Amino acid sequence: MIPVNKDNRSGHNLENYFDRAELEHFFECLNDDDNDPQANVFFRLAAFSGMRKSEMLCLQWSDINFSKNTVTVSKTQSRGDNARLLVQSPKTARSNRTVYLDPKTCHILQQWKLEQRTQLLQYGFNVNQGHNLIFANENNEMCQPSKPRKWLEHTLSKYDLKHVTVHAFRHTYATLAFEAGASIKSVQDQLGHSSYKTTLDIYTAVTDKEKNEATEKLASYLNF
Repeated sequence: MIPVNKDNRSGHNLENYFDRAELEHFFECLNDDDNDPQANVFFRLAAFSGMRKSEMLCLQWSDINFSKNTVTVSKTQSRGDNARLLVQSPKTARSNRTVYLDPKTCHILQQWKLEQRTQLLQYGFNVNQGHNLIFANENNEMCQPSKPRKWLEHTLSKYDLKHVTVHAFRHTYATLAFEAGASIKSVQDQLGHSSYKTTLDIYTAVTDKEKNEATEKLASYLNF
């Protein structure tokens, strides 16, 4: 078996993302759906922060600084013996980082915090601790890693949308950030890429696409 070059994974998966119009349409469908309300919050955070699924599923409210619009990423979800879910430190130093959020995403999180608090009170859970999970199952425990995939596949199938994976939202963040003019360094820091090349592969793919569009637009304009 040929070993996987983890630093070049992004180069092999360049179509696994939403463009701007596709992402906007996805959220329109998601908001119209009868899915778990956590799904809307999860994919908003994923698309607008670039965080890994394993990082998001063990996030606690105490990890968010609403006054600074930031998230402290210092842990990741993993599996231990007997398939038991664990929370561990990130495998690389760069994965320990501060993630920046836009004001609207922070507002959506704050709304979910209030809604979740009401739900937890109804089920008799303690809601006065800042260490409550942002995303949790009906027992107020960590969701299984397969849960976001189920949310996603439900919406993609119901509305006949482009098939992507949960990881696509991380790639979508990077791709659209570059299209918006963000620097390679800022995207690398936000995503916690251990290798500069991983970020550069995505950047190169975006700039190549822009070059192709420029050529097509010029030929159409000249029309001779």
